Amino acid sequence: MVLFVDVDNSGVEMPILTACAHMGVSATFTTLYMTHPDFFPTLFSVTSMGIANFACRSFVIPAPLIAEIAYPSPMILFVCL
Repeated sequence: MVLFVDVDNSGVEMPILTACAHMGVSATFTTLYMTHPDFFPTLFSVTSMGIANFACRSFVIPAPLIAEIAYPSPMILFVCL
């Protein structure tokens, strides 16, 4: 996403890239949710999914605040996370 976003000429690229990223994250979580119990016992499966869900939601909370920072910083932070 960092390579395709142009601050001066913002058009339809950013919403399309954001939608693709959202679909990718949703597909990954669904795949993980469906295949995870096959690899771990029930007790560990539920605990690890709970910890992962908590971590994901913890990173989502400050996302709107990070998005308001000047241009290169939010993209660098989102790529690093």
